[in-house]
Amino acid sequence: MRTSHLFMVCLFCSVALALQACDDSGGSSSNNDTQSDLKDQSGEDAPPELSDLGVDSETADTSLTEVTEVTDVTELEEVTVDPCGRPLADADAPRVVVAQHPYLEAGVPGTSWDVLDLESDGTLTASGVSFEMGRAFWGSVEFARNGGVGIVVQDDGSLGVFRIELDGSITVVYTGYTDGLYAGSVHVAASGEYAYVLDPNWRNNGGGVFKVDIACDGTLTTTDLQIPSKLARGAVALDSPGHDRYFVAAVDILDSPATLTSAHIVDFAPTPAVLSSADGFGDEDASVSAVARTHDGRFALVADNGMFSVPHRVSVLRIDGDQLTPVQTLSPFTDPAAVVTSPYDNAALVVAGEDDALFGLRYDPAATDAPFTVLGELAYPTGDRPQLPFSAVMIDRGLLRGRVLIAENLAIRQVQFNPDGSITDLGTTSLGSGIPAIVGAIGVQP
Repeated sequence: MRTSHLFMVCLFCSVALALQACDDSGGSSSNNDTQSDLKDQSGEDAPPELSDLGVDSETADTSLTEVTEVTDVTELEEVTVDPCGRPLADADAPRVVVAQHPYLEAGVPGTSWDVLDLESDGTLTASGVSFEMGRAFWGSVEFARNGGVGIVVQDDGSLGVFRIELDGSITVVYTGYTDGLYAGSVHVAASGEYAYVLDPNWRNNGGGVFKVDIACDGTLTTTDLQIPSKLARGAVALDSPGHDRYFVAAVDILDSPATLTSAHIVDFAPTPAVLSSADGFGDEDASVSAVARTHDGRFALVADNGMFSVPHRVSVLRIDGDQLTPVQTLSPFTDPAAVVTSPYDNAALVVAGEDDALFGLRYDPAATDAPFTVLGELAYPTGDRPQLPFSAVMIDRGLLRGRVLIAENLAIRQVQFNPDGSITDLGTTSLGSGIPAIVGAIGVQP
């Protein structure tokens, strides 16, 4: 977990109006809780409703209770069909956005998630509906490609899991799934049939990579696969047909070299193996806060917000097949909490949380030894400067391709990657005022 970042955030909280108390007191969960307490703004319980999942109602798990309709979603056009038979929504259909509110009031943790509607023109509006799941102070919801099941790492190391039905209603599957796991990050396979969960602990304390199967209704089953690792802080999938090949930021994993390393290319399946290891930072001070890769698969970026590595930095490693080569260290940043790369392969965005800033990077794939240039802070045309931006998610298809949603103190900001390599700040949508409106983790349907 980002302990150094949490320390700094809590210092900053003492002077931020809406962050008057940063008591991060979520306890560990020993049960795989299921819950469906979706309520409208009036606080009334939503009437139960069973959606059509293609599952026999007599054999369905009745603990997965249905909840009220979240938003009006247009009839989905069948483009492709996943193993569960759910169609991939039209690229320009309305999307569901979810945002967590980690506080009920000062010092009181919250577990409420707001549901918002995102139209194809970028209009973002509150649906008036929320649901209860688990507390996630920062991070992003990982979705199956079909947008049906969302999974998020929560503050206590559990996984929150929910379904978005074809009619737009939401079902909370787990308020806190553990099954022996302590999750630091989760990465859902493109098929949506399984996910890899990274436990960021040391090897002797359970650190490693775990595979979790995902049923069509969102039910999870932890498999026997465990790849031991130390301080595995993030991963991103690489294109390798027939393999589950990942770039992994970790001190060590499997039989990686005993020398100083911080990044690896690893086959998770069919046979776990370390293919390459490299050191991205040149010291042991880094604390990984974010991992990303360019959409062409040529470079990986690893952000560091370590307490002892000031100014903070972003390491760039070149990916040549199965080989990793460190090529750049970008700096200075203050708390690079998230890194997002453009789907047009010409730019990237660094979200600097404690700096209250967004930095643009130019990406030149042909410059193999120095592909990124720091352009500086984005312009904020409305004068609405970011406030504690921590988490970011991006849409990669349709009219909103390249649209980034960033969770801020009391709002969601939209930023656009443009085909010409420029990056445009589009301003914010407020989620309210005061401590209960603080925004934590965020997610958007693919």
